[in-house]
Amino acid sequence: MLGIVAGALTGGKPASVPSSTRTATGSPIRAVAARPGLSSITTGGLAPTDILASLALPRGAHVVSGSAVDSGVGLYDHSIGFGVSASEHDVIKFFRAQLPSQRWHILHQGPASSEADYQVIAQHPASNGYEWEIGVTILPETFPASSASGTSYQGGASSSGTTPFTLRLFEVTDEP
Repeated sequence: MLGIVAGALTGGKPASVPSSTRTATGSPIRAVAARPGLSSITTGGLAPTDILASLALPRGAHVVSGSAVDSGVGLYDHSIGFGVSASEHDVIKFFRAQLPSQRWHILHQGPASSEADYQVIAQHPASNGYEWEIGVTILPETFPASSASGTSYQGGASSSGTTPFTLRLFEVTDEP
């Protein structure tokens, strides 16, 4: 109901979308707009344009084929997996810097339920009248068996592996 009222108050017009994504100070990896990478989990006007515009991915991140999941919990609850040629440490630093720079409020950061994984959870209000949350779970960097030496990536450091991460985006309901 709140979303309908908010849409009526704004004339139902979508929020403007910035033409570029600024990389946050302190991020070791350049930021790119998340919208293209999230296209397989955004349909029917959800997530709202302003939420999509407030999200960035590490440059070079690629969607893991078949990883898009609709959890079917609440109003909107989707996740998608990515991989990026960067160290686990740099991916963590990227999200810890980038989310607050795009007005996401960090609720939690630290080890996930699996001690090997790291999680960043943040919240952001949306034009549809709801709060939205993002959970980014960063898994340990993986290395190909045949790789003996590191290669340089956009962040500037050396890495011969890929860091997988899962991005879960969901709308927070007011219902108990």
